[in-house]
Amino acid sequence: MKTSKMKTSRVEKCLLPCALVLGLFAAEASAGFVKTQAPCTPVLGSGSSVAQADRYCFSFSAGDAIPVVRSFSFNAPGEGTALVSFNGSMTCSSFNTETFAVADFASQIVTDTNAVANVAGPSGLRHGVGLLPNFTGTSDSFNLASQRAIAIRRAGVRTFYFKLANLRMDPQTICYVYNAAFTVNFAP
Repeated sequence: MKTSKMKTSRVEKCLLPCALVLGLFAAEASAGFVKTQAPCTPVLGSGSSVAQADRYCFSFSAGDAIPVVRSFSFNAPGEGTALVSFNGSMTCSSFNTETFAVADFASQIVTDTNAVANVAGPSGLRHGVGLLPNFTGTSDSFNLASQRAIAIRRAGVRTFYFKLANLRMDPQTICYVYNAAFTVNFAP
């Protein structure tokens, strides 16, 4: 059996190595990225020491309007998908000494500051607790972790909001939000 030797040109010799190098540059140019937000700046609870456990982002009581928990903006370089994650926790307490109290909320990552958190919407969650009457108060905590994939149609600044909606909050209850922070993982 006879083998033939083929002559290879410089262009052919470069095909694979050059393609690899060019592919690496193309991958780098279209690479995704992760952008994170530092946890909220805590405030010191009134009448408390400087203990870390007393530091929270904000609090609200029954009857109070709940502010936007946190917002986060990033500049999308083009079309892609943003995997938006929110992390934080909330503790609710009741100081009602005679009756059972309820704290019940919806939470959601939304793209409109005027949107109302909806349990049935993308990333919607429900957080509810019943608090027994007690002379020293009772409390329970919620993990507010949430995640949502959002299609990005074009380049530009995008802002996300983590919102809570009050479904029921009985008198003499108060809630504290801790460590609220967003992370965005963008993929073209």
